[in-house]
Amino acid sequence: MTPKDDDDDLIGFRDFIDGEDKKPKPSPKRRDANSGGFELLTFLENESKRLDKHTGFYEEKVYMLKNFPQGKALNFELDRDIEAQLDILAKMLLKNQSPLCMSLNEILKQFK
Repeated sequence: MTPKDDDDDLIGFRDFIDGEDKKPKPSPKRRDANSGGFELLTFLENESKRLDKHTGFYEEKVYMLKNFPQGKALNFELDRDIEAQLDILAKMLLKNQSPLCMSLNEILKQFK
């Protein structure tokens, strides 16, 4: 290849490179702002929807707790059930033939 052939081969490439240099490049700030702005807007919309759902949930909970309080009644009922179960358990353990009494008797017999 002669130097003239090399120049002919590079003419199109040089024009391409020169054309790239002449084109104005978009500023990176503008490109980032456009794509980032869309992502930010989408995020904010989704976050707003999520917070609206939480707000609705808590508003309903507060309304139910104010208008239909059941905590005291349920606690009273549970306390009564626990006391009844403890009474039954104490009666069963205090019988002469209960496993607890038999085990205590065996232990105490060893120390006589």
